[in-house]
Amino acid sequence: TAHPKIDPHTGEMFFFGYNADGRFTRGISVGTIDADGRLARYMKFEAPYCSMVHDFMMTSRHLLFPILPLTGSRERAEQRLPAYAFEPERPAMIGVMARDAASPVLRWYEGLPCYVFHVLNAWEADNAIIADVMAYEEAPLFPRADGSSGDPSRQQAFLTRWTFDLTPGCKVFTSQRLCEIPGEFPRIDDRVAGRKHRHGW
Repeated sequence: TAHPKIDPHTGEMFFFGYNADGRFTRGISVGTIDADGRLARYMKFEAPYCSMVHDFMMTSRHLLFPILPLTGSRERAEQRLPAYAFEPERPAMIGVMARDAASPVLRWYEGLPCYVFHVLNAWEADNAIIADVMAYEEAPLFPRADGSSGDPSRQQAFLTRWTFDLTPGCKVFTSQRLCEIPGEFPRIDDRVAGRKHRHGW
């Protein structure tokens, strides 16, 4: 896990790993370390496709796993094409799991293709989850599946708000750009991690 999450109210630490069943697999592991440093939970689930998952989201009640179209492919690697590449024809898929789930049951939301390296924060709001992320229209640093370099004008991150309606039957999330200044490596005061924040940097 590049970015484990610590709940400042409970002391729990949440972590995950992609390629959990071997290289280029859809397996994702997820675990919880309790406030005393003991492994409280560890499980695995299968993502819709093999994705490079750099960061994830935590709220007071949920964990969110972004499966985004920066994909891994053994077939491409064996053909000497990029092992990891951006596939703009694939949708963004965000899996939402209850933090205290006893089994890996996720609710999947679909959105427009994009990539996110880093999350600012996420929180619960009425019957929804709100997540502020640094979203790229197209992943930088990696080529497209055919080896081409992609469109540099689409390879900048902007602060973007994702909204997940928790009403039964909702299967898509909305995306709203909050700022027209590109940036990266967002931060909040960690004392409000997983709860609504007032300021971000």
